[in-house]
Amino acid sequence: MALVQKNIARAIEHHKAGRIKEAEKLYNLVLQQNRNNPPVITLLSMAFSGLGNSYWDAGDIKTATDNYLKAIKLNPQNLEAYNNLGMLYSSQKIYDEAIKCHEKALKINPEIPEVHNNLGTVYFDVGETQKAIKHHEQAVKLRPGYAEAFYNLGNDYKGNEKYKLALKEPGNLEKALTCYLKAIELNPFLVNAYVNLGLVYHYRNEPGKELSCYKKAEELSPGSAEIINNIGNMHRDARRMDKAIEYFERAIRLAPEKDDAYINASISCLALKDFEKGWKYYQHRLNDNRDYRKKLSEFSQPVWTGQPPEGKTIYVYWEQGFGDTVNFSRFLPVLDSMGAKVLFQPQKELAGLFKNNNLKAEIITHTPDEFDYHVPLLSIPGILNVNEKNIPSPGKYLGADPEKVSFYREKYFNNDYFKLGINWQCKNILHVDQYRSVPHISCFYPFLRFDNTRVYSFQKGCGTEQLGSLPGDINIINLGEEFSDFSDTAAALENIDLLISVDTSVPHLAGALGRPAWVLLQTVPDFRWFLEGETTPWYDTLRLFRQAKRNEWDDVVQRIYTELCPVFSARL
Repeated sequence: MALVQKNIARAIEHHKAGRIKEAEKLYNLVLQQNRNNPPVITLLSMAFSGLGNSYWDAGDIKTATDNYLKAIKLNPQNLEAYNNLGMLYSSQKIYDEAIKCHEKALKINPEIPEVHNNLGTVYFDVGETQKAIKHHEQAVKLRPGYAEAFYNLGNDYKGNEKYKLALKEPGNLEKALTCYLKAIELNPFLVNAYVNLGLVYHYRNEPGKELSCYKKAEELSPGSAEIINNIGNMHRDARRMDKAIEYFERAIRLAPEKDDAYINASISCLALKDFEKGWKYYQHRLNDNRDYRKKLSEFSQPVWTGQPPEGKTIYVYWEQGFGDTVNFSRFLPVLDSMGAKVLFQPQKELAGLFKNNNLKAEIITHTPDEFDYHVPLLSIPGILNVNEKNIPSPGKYLGADPEKVSFYREKYFNNDYFKLGINWQCKNILHVDQYRSVPHISCFYPFLRFDNTRVYSFQKGCGTEQLGSLPGDINIINLGEEFSDFSDTAAALENIDLLISVDTSVPHLAGALGRPAWVLLQTVPDFRWFLEGETTPWYDTLRLFRQAKRNEWDDVVQRIYTELCPVFSARL
C-alpha cells in the first residue's frame, strides 16, 4: 500500500506540474497493480477524470474523451466524469451524447445545480427550449445565487434565434430581462449578460439602454468581436450602413471565424448595392447551417462554385424561406442556358407550383443519387456576379395552374368588385420578424372600407385569429384556410386586382407571377429591397411603401389609402 501511495503522490505531483503524460503513465501503473482494490479504483477514477480536464485544456480532445470514459468505466458513479464528458461533447457539438452524460449524472445525484445548468444549455443549443427552461429553473432553485444559470435562463426566455425557436408566449422578453438583471446583480462582471440584455432592449426598441449595455460590456471586455458586432447592428438599425459595415469588418478582423459578423456585413453591403463584397461575405451564412454541413459530410461531389457547367448535372436545393426560393428560382434557367442539367429540390409546399412551370430544371422532392455538383440556391447569384443591372427575369417567370385559377375564380372571384388581397403578418418566428409584420389587421382598416371592393385574406397561421373580431362594416374572405400549398396561393393571386402585403413570400410570388402588389417595408428592410426607391429591379409589378420610423405603420397605411382613393373614385 505504501508503494501505491508513493506512486499516486508522484503522479499527482506530475499532474500539478503540467506533466500530464508522466502522470498518466503512473496512474495506469497503479491501475495495473490494483484492479481488485475498490478504494484505489475509486481514487483512480477521479484521477483519470482530472486527466481528462487537463487534456481538454491542452486541446487534445480524443485523449480527454478517452480518460473521461476510463474514469466512468472504473467508477460508474463518478458524477464529475459524466458531467465533464457531457461538457466536452457539447463543446464539439455532439449534443446527443452530451445529453446522455448529463442525464446519467443527474441520476447519480439530481441535486447538483451545475449539472442542471449544463444540461439546460445543451437543450437550448439544440432548440429544446422548454426543456432548457426546466433545467435552468431547477439550477437557480437549487442555488439562488447562481449567476450563470440566471444568465442561461434569460437566454431561454429570449429565445434561440439560431434555430428559429424564439418562444411566442407574451411576457418572455420581460422574463429574459429580469433574468439578465439578476445575473448582473449577482455577478457584475458577467460580460455576456450585458450583451444579451442589450439585445432584449433592442427587441423592445430601447436603443439608449441597448447601447449602454454594449458600452458596459466593451468596458469589461475590450476588443470583444461580439460586442463590436452588436454595435454594428445598432448602426444598421439606424440606417447608418457605412458605419455598421465599419463595425462588422472590425469584428471580423478581431475574430475571423465570427460568421454572424460576415453575415451582417453582407446584408449591409447588399443593401447599399455593393454586390461584389456583399455576395462574398454572404457565403459565410453556410458555415452555421446544419443542413448544409450535413450535405457536405454526406456528398462526395464538390460544391459548384462556378466551374464550367456545360454537360454537368447540378443539384440545387432550397435553403431559407419560401420567398427566398421563389425569388431566386429565376436563376435556374440561367444555369440551363450555360449548358447544365439542373435538378432542383424546393420546399414541398412549392414543389407543385414549380412542377407546373418551365424553370428549365427537373423538380425533385428527394436528394438525387447522381449529380456532378451541388449548390444552395441562394449562393447562385454570387457565383453569377449578379448586381442590380443584370438581375434576370424581372417580369413574369411563373404561372399558376389554369384549372386552379378557374376553380378559385368560380368559387371566390366571380364578381364585378375590385378584388383586393391582403397579408399583414409574416410567421413571427424570430423577434426581428415582428418588425416586418403589422401587429394587427386594424392598421389596414382605412383601405378596407372602400365601396365596390371585395377583400381577400392571403394570411396563413399568424394573424388569422384576428379575422374573428372584425367590425361589422368590414368583411374579409379568408382564402388562407383554403390553401394547401403555393399552387393554390398562385391561383388566387391570378384572380385579384391588387395585393397589399408586408414583406412575406406572398408578394414575392405575386411579382414572379407578374401580378401587381404593394409592399409595406420596415425602416431597414431585407437587403433585396435596398434602402431607397418605390420600385425594385427584382419585380416589375411591385411597388414599395417604406416605413419612415421603426415600428410605426400609420404613415405607410395613410400613403396607401391616399394612393387608392383615385383608383376607387374612378370606379364609381
